[in-house]
Amino acid sequence: MILIPQYRTTRRAAAANTLKQLFDGGAYGFWYDYGNDALVWQDSARSTPAANGDPIGGVTDKSPNGLHAAQSTSGNRPTRSGGAAVGDRVSDYLTTTVSLSTNKAFLFAVITTPASIAANEGVVSYYTPGALDYNTAANGVAAYYSGSTSITAFRAASLGSRTVAASTKYLLCSIYDGTSNKMSLNGGAESSASSTGTFSFTRVSQLARHGAGGVAAINGWSATKIHEVALVTGVAISSGDVALVISEMMARNGI
Repeated sequence: MILIPQYRTTRRAAAANTLKQLFDGGAYGFWYDYGNDALVWQDSARSTPAANGDPIGGVTDKSPNGLHAAQSTSGNRPTRSGGAAVGDRVSDYLTTTVSLSTNKAFLFAVITTPASIAANEGVVSYYTPGALDYNTAANGVAAYYSGSTSITAFRAASLGSRTVAASTKYLLCSIYDGTSNKMSLNGGAESSASSTGTFSFTRVSQLARHGAGGVAAINGWSATKIHEVALVTGVAISSGDVALVISEMMARNGI
């Protein structure tokens, strides 16, 4: 397991490139852009490009870390639709192998909610195979629907939810900052709850909420569209930096 070194501050020259410069400055994590034709593939070997309507078997990491997403089982591959990955609510998800032990993780995701939102559908989950969701406190679900009009995180059980509408695009920010678990939509008001201590995980799944002994729990697969997603850790990210990343991702995705 890789232990993330002491957090360090990174200088950035241009606000529009904050996310890129965080990774260039040594951030650990990944960055997937499903709207980039050169980065989305039909197969896990990333050899056959995926056009709209094709299955997604692999996504090239846009960060320097080489943490590519993949789905080796053809029947479990999401579909590329409108420059986004969308699941079938049955078995579709993408997974990334990571090695992380930290008390800080910053998740930014541009999503479009399903036309009909179902409780417990996952968006992005951190987990280690065989471990339960929140019961171990060493794992956390970064974002999932807690009801038909609400979305929340799951490291801090008392976090609360943010209200969402169906078929709507959002910039979702889910953060563990060493003191609190926070969630916001489109840079608006945060829900927050105390959530301290180190957590570890070896996998990140998109479109599936994990459960005991595997990747997805009952009702865990999602019909969410994911347009762009980034996990950032290993460098100091101020509240101002978070706001800049939110702004640039919203602008890039027309929110």
